[in-house]
Amino acid sequence: PPAPADALFDEIQALRSNPSDELRQGMELAHQGKLAEGIALIENLLQSHPRLVEAHVGLISLYTRLGQFARGEDHYLAAKRLDPNHPGNYFNQGLLLARLGSFPRAEREFRRALEINPAYPEAHTKLAYTLEAQNRWSEAAAVFRQAIENNPEDSQAHFGLGRVLVKQEAY
Repeated sequence: PPAPADALFDEIQALRSNPSDELRQGMELAHQGKLAEGIALIENLLQSHPRLVEAHVGLISLYTRLGQFARGEDHYLAAKRLDPNHPGNYFNQGLLLARLGSFPRAEREFRRALEINPAYPEAHTKLAYTLEAQNRWSEAAAVFRQAIENNPEDSQAHFGLGRVLVKQEAY
């Protein structure tokens, strides 16, 4: 067993560490293609900060990228328990569900993210993609237009709108 002084030192180190910096470092590793290292760092961070919603939300995305959907779902549920009004949680769960081909469920998650934050540009774009995947062309076009209105630089929304208009022969 660790000596009492060692345990106290460990507690002081945990208090000194900035969880936001560690989370940012883990996400940066993942974006550099080092998914396993990024996930390990964030999972380790959750050992000392289990209520850090942003860490759970980030892990949904990273586990989805790895195809480990059940683990992503676990973090979705944890984040939802901690903060049921975090739009990123619903957005990342929508991405996970869309990746599984569960478009009606993904649509509900993206809509929930937009209820919380109506100006969430990526949520509009991904919602439009889920509507398109369900052959709901006019609804998808309207949501792509909303995404473009919110963020005129969103090239995915412009491309998606063009594709939907071609499918509708409304160009």
